[in-house]
Amino acid sequence: MEESFQVPEQRIQDALMTCAGSDYVRVDSQLAARISGQREPVVSVFPGAADEMAAVLRLASENGWKVAPVGAGTQLGFGNIAQPIAVAVRTERLCQVVDYSPADMVVTVQSGMRFADLQQLLASHGQMLGIDPVCSPAATVGGLVATGVSGPARVLYGTLRDMLIGTRIAFADGDLVRTGAKVVKNVAGYDLSKLFIGSLGTLGILTECTFKLKPLPLYRELCLLGGSITQVDALRKQVMDSNLIPSSLELLATEQAGNAGDHSSTQWMLAVGCDEGEQASAFQTRSLQQMASVVGASFTVLRQAEVVQFWERYRKTLEPSGLVLRIQAPPTQLASLAGDIAALAAAHEVRAFHSFSLSSGTGRVFAKVSDVAAILDLISAVRQRCSELACVSVIERAPLEVRRHHDCFHGSRVGEGELAVMRSIKQAFDPRNVLTPSKYAGGI
Repeated sequence: MEESFQVPEQRIQDALMTCAGSDYVRVDSQLAARISGQREPVVSVFPGAADEMAAVLRLASENGWKVAPVGAGTQLGFGNIAQPIAVAVRTERLCQVVDYSPADMVVTVQSGMRFADLQQLLASHGQMLGIDPVCSPAATVGGLVATGVSGPARVLYGTLRDMLIGTRIAFADGDLVRTGAKVVKNVAGYDLSKLFIGSLGTLGILTECTFKLKPLPLYRELCLLGGSITQVDALRKQVMDSNLIPSSLELLATEQAGNAGDHSSTQWMLAVGCDEGEQASAFQTRSLQQMASVVGASFTVLRQAEVVQFWERYRKTLEPSGLVLRIQAPPTQLASLAGDIAALAAAHEVRAFHSFSLSSGTGRVFAKVSDVAAILDLISAVRQRCSELACVSVIERAPLEVRRHHDCFHGSRVGEGELAVMRSIKQAFDPRNVLTPSKYAGGI
């Protein structure tokens, strides 16, 4: 008789205690609202080991409970609104270094380890994971892999697809599987690890990640070239046609127009970095100064600590943004498209920050969400322009009220053919649709 008075979350809570212990299971209503906007609370469980996580997923699959993986919760605004979730699998206790070989420049860490803590550890050995996304200091390694984010340094160091060489994954049925290996050259055929980058936790939950590392640059310079869109695009072409090896080629702008239609106060700056040593940096700086002189652009150079401080201010300024809209376009079109988007932001009276990697064809628009209607209109206008150019736009971060009106994935790469392949992959890895259903493109 007592069982009939228990609410569903209490039954779930009691069952999950057999997997992780009573101290690591609790009911959370605030997290439920952030994940899917649901009124029903979720049961948060904090596994302390991969086999505990596997047991949780096995239990959830057997009972038909929908599950969402959560690290620090900094990336929950990424992706479409999920179906109501019963269980949140938290990775906070999975925060240890599993194996680190500085001589081999390879590290394996648990997915709940904070990215900032990992970088601090690697820096003590003169090494780094070569990504610099705009993210909270609390962001976890697993969260960054699941969202596949990157930053200006991708020009030289690449993205997580270039760095992730192995994983350990808990699948929805409770199986634990390793992909890749703890050596750099290990794959003959398709590297399954890559499939989970940017998958938003819809295929499995990462418990470990193995990365190949880079040495910290011994010397750094950053040249800032200011001018119009036409001038910076001319500089992009010159740089990409040269023998220079930039560590960043980032087009930056802040939209400060106070009146609709006033685009004159958009300030454009091309940030071109060099991590190739003092002599190489000096050569690149002289070359860029000559290029800037030819097109009439302003020129400033930062060195060493000044470069670090510049990018720290960049991330600190952009991280609080409620909206992050990623644009993917051919590099030859990106600068012009950035100018169009800045004009649209001004026309909709949205103060936005623009950061476009001109060599990779990836850009991001950052904005506060103080006026939801204006943000919704801006997204529609940007997507209309992207459609005209056959480009892709992805909402990487937005509050629920924005994601209720816009699918987070938009563009020619999410057509019916692509979605059919994605659905078949989802069916193969999660046939019972347990893991964050509807979070991905096309409601996958």
